[in-house]
Amino acid sequence: MPSPRTLVAASLAALATLAVLASCGGPSDDKKKILPMFAKRCPSFPRAQVVNDAVTQFITTATPTPQLFLYIPATDSSLPDAGVRALQNKGNTFLYSQDPALQKQMRAKLGGIDYYTSMLVVYKGLEQPDSTHAVVRLGGHYIGTKSEKEPAVARALSFQCDSTEWRFVEAK
Repeated sequence: MPSPRTLVAASLAALATLAVLASCGGPSDDKKKILPMFAKRCPSFPRAQVVNDAVTQFITTATPTPQLFLYIPATDSSLPDAGVRALQNKGNTFLYSQDPALQKQMRAKLGGIDYYTSMLVVYKGLEQPDSTHAVVRLGGHYIGTKSEKEPAVARALSFQCDSTEWRFVEAK
């Protein structure tokens, strides 16, 4: 008579074999069926990672490419912390005040280093229409004597969960 350990091992091996056969067998027009315990699922929504990736994608694809970054804190269009970290990882990042007098001072400083392209990055929100899609909306305004000739930029950056992780899909 086989030992209980041998029976358990044989049962587990048979279950694994059935799971593989169920997910791989059948004609090509049949939908593959995977046992629920083996199905891959989207991880929980990583808001900070998606915002960080969106800001990075936004600033690296802007034309002209900004080298200095600005953001306005404590407003409804302030970047979340993950977005600020993304700016800081890409270059020098400055606070841009809501006060017009302080904005004028910042423009004067940026005018002194006008060979760098400067962009004020504005957060316009994050939407998650369903459990596998997300859209981050960002805007940008070039600041500085040379840079202000450039038009403002606005994009909606789409992300999708491909069952294992969240990935950038497209920018509109």
